[in-house]
Amino acid sequence: MEFNFKKEIYTTPELLKEVSISKATFYRYQSGWLAKGNCLSDMGKFTLKGSKRSYWLIRKFMSWLIETQVNEKKTFNNEVRDQQIAIGVLKGIKNEQE
Repeated sequence: MEFNFKKEIYTTPELLKEVSISKATFYRYQSGWLAKGNCLSDMGKFTLKGSKRSYWLIRKFMSWLIETQVNEKKTFNNEVRDQQIAIGVLKGIKNEQE
């Protein structure tokens, strides 16, 4: 799936606005990823030395979203809900770019 974004790197608030995802869902994704022993850099997150802000590589985040939230088989109701949200995010972005 190909996406066209205005830029490659976003701050957290910019990313949330660009992909139209709620803070609660976004931070739930991060918490779940960390709880599995993974690193947020796998999701595209990084910080610059001397900066308190977090930045995101949007293409890496979108790849992570597709691989872990859309394509993985979900078992529990909360996982299915998160998967449906992720699918909605992808559809929303695709519709905006058409």
